[in-house]
Amino acid sequence: MPGQPLPVDFTVRARLTTSHLSITPTTLDFGRCLTCEKKGLVLQLHNDSALPQAVSFGALPQGLSLSPNDGFARLLPSECKLFSFVQRVCSCVYAQLLRTGCHCSCAV
Repeated sequence: MPGQPLPVDFTVRARLTTSHLSITPTTLDFGRCLTCEKKGLVLQLHNDSALPQAVSFGALPQGLSLSPNDGFARLLPSECKLFSFVQRVCSCVYAQLLRTGCHCSCAV
């Protein structure tokens, strides 16, 4: 502004937040599964952040499906969302499915 004396004092305020997501349960154990049998488990994802977060699960192994939206979701602050994992074994082989975490990104 014209005629404004320098320096101009101002205050900057910030609110820090985490990008942490809580996953319950931390492991998925389908137990023993017979050929062509389906078994399902529910996973709860909670957004601990004060910002919305976009969540997606990486490429799933064959025989494992995820709903809703194939594992893509947008979580609002403090929102919880349930995901259903369904395993269907269609061959007589021993399979151990190990997955660690999910890909999460912060949406501004």
